[in-house]
Amino acid sequence: MLRQNRRLFAIFLIVFIDLLGFGLILPLLPYYAETFGATDFQVGLLVAVYAAAQFIATPILGRLSDRVGRRPVLLISIAGNLVGFVILALARSLGVLFLARILAGFTGGNISVAQAYISDVTDARNRARGLGLIGAAFGLGFIIGPALGGVFSQWGFAVPAVGAAALSLLNFILVVAWLPESLTHQARREAQARPP
Repeated sequence: MLRQNRRLFAIFLIVFIDLLGFGLILPLLPYYAETFGATDFQVGLLVAVYAAAQFIATPILGRLSDRVGRRPVLLISIAGNLVGFVILALARSLGVLFLARILAGFTGGNISVAQAYISDVTDARNRARGLGLIGAAFGLGFIIGPALGGVFSQWGFAVPAVGAAALSLLNFILVVAWLPESLTHQARREAQARPP
């Protein structure tokens, strides 16, 4: 039980930190884009490309996590977010902002992998509680993130992106140091044997 609680707490922290970083930049993204001369349509498109990329990539990341394990896919996803936030912070054109958001979208499907991780480490009786922790982490990240982003933005719109990149780096280190793989070798072999 202690081991399970440690894993649940680790996943809670990972999702919370991930959403905190996302929340830091999301409300400021339109203003950041406008500094590069973006039109209203382009601002809307900038927000939409992230969701579209995530829509395409999430099932792929989910299938990959069934084949290679949850932990490697979480690491790939967090690393992609980190690179996306760094590109966002260093952006000098609207095109680079689009590149940053598309990359973050393609690698940002880690909530579904976190949910799969919870399903792996909980039994039917405790699963709802575990998945509820993800919902709580999601909500807290979205409450605290925009507030912090507003504070950081007084030094420039790139500063929240740097903060989000730092949070992604912290998240990556947390997964490497603290989160063991949840999917058994047998489950991975069975997933690899299934046709794609």
